[in-house]
Amino acid sequence: MKFVQARNYSKASRTDVQLIVIHDMEYPERPTGAEWCADFFAGPSAPKASAHYSVDADSVVQSVLDKDVAWHTPGALHGRPGFINDYSIGVEHAGYAKQTADDWQDDFSTAMLELSAQLVAGLCQRFSIPVVKLTPADLQAGARGICGHDDCTKASGTGTHWDPGPGFPWDWYMGRVRAHLYLLRTAAALTFGNHEDTPWPIVVCDGTRWEVAPDYIAPIAIGAAQDMAASLGWQLPSPALVDAIWQAADLRLDSAALRQTFRAWTLAEMSSVAAMNEHCLRVAQQVNGRTCRLLAGSQKDVVVQNGVLGIYGWHTPEGRALQPFFSGHARGWIDYSQGCRLVRRALAPSPAT
Repeated sequence: MKFVQARNYSKASRTDVQLIVIHDMEYPERPTGAEWCADFFAGPSAPKASAHYSVDADSVVQSVLDKDVAWHTPGALHGRPGFINDYSIGVEHAGYAKQTADDWQDDFSTAMLELSAQLVAGLCQRFSIPVVKLTPADLQAGARGICGHDDCTKASGTGTHWDPGPGFPWDWYMGRVRAHLYLLRTAAALTFGNHEDTPWPIVVCDGTRWEVAPDYIAPIAIGAAQDMAASLGWQLPSPALVDAIWQAADLRLDSAALRQTFRAWTLAEMSSVAAMNEHCLRVAQQVNGRTCRLLAGSQKDVVVQNGVLGIYGWHTPEGRALQPFFSGHARGWIDYSQGCRLVRRALAPSPAT
């Protein structure tokens, strides 16, 4: 990645970043957009502004180190100390806030946002930022996650910026960030070492050996989980395989302690950023720094049964699945308790010699 130091920024030694703010450059979708923006921030007539990263369809240029403060989002949020810039990272994209949804889906934008999603996934992993799209209300409540400059404008009441605009494909983009974060976590899981002839755990179900991901990607829409499995050449588990994974796991979490509340929730509450953040915290508290080769119990699984997509699982400590198989959700449904674990048939072990 090329680095071109911005002229205007604040030196710092940050170790905690809470927000990733998405911007557009108000510059045409051109292959040299990232370089143009970085040079703009670094030049002798640079504005009193900067961003950490600039992205176009084929390159990413960094202008401010992650530990330092870029001047990309003015203003402060009620109840949060300091300014938004103090605890955020800004990512610029070639294009305009006025772009329509169709404009953001052309070949240039798709390639650019794929690069951006990969970048942002790495930042989320490094700084433990949940992959959730924040609203102005979420920002005011102190949630961690990803937002647009327009969300910060509304939450802080500072400025007039409305990028990346109402046409920005947030659902698609967040799905790509989740997918890239999943792949990063999977790569990290390979460091646990080999199990027979594969680096991922092996689980046997009905006589078939399955290679299974050590952890979930969550939260994720059930349709996005199915699409990701297909694009990567893996599969979603069956309910029977989910049961087998639970039995084989060396770290099992208590689903009863992970539930948010025992009262009836509205659909909006179940899929809210607050619920997702609270659930992530409860999972982290149960894991409590322990390492494992195979985690189970932190989410309901997106599954396929007889060709039908649904959800299943979330076992009690005694091994009972709290969630029976259910296929009534729309493909876009997502909530705090829903996760995706990829599986594939494992190669037969090599014969002893």
